[in-house]
Amino acid sequence: MQALPRKQPKPGAFPDAVEVVVGDLGDPVSIEEAIKRIDKLFLLIGEENVPVELTQALFAYGLAKKAGLKHVTYISV
Repeated sequence: MQALPRKQPKPGAFPDAVEVVVGDLGDPVSIEEAIKRIDKLFLLIGEENVPVELTQALFAYGLAKKAGLKHVTYISV
């Protein structure tokens, strides 16, 4: 399992079984790199304004589709 925080989290913020890959949904290159190592995507976007959130979701979904992911879950606040 991977988590994609924007900044390096403090030690212990995630369980040991979680691989942390720092990236930003506003940076398609970092998302494309992270997606290469997964087979399912659970996308939770929040704390942004609606246009930014929609753009980030479309970037991530488009890159997931390009990578051939068959399972994408998207949740928004």
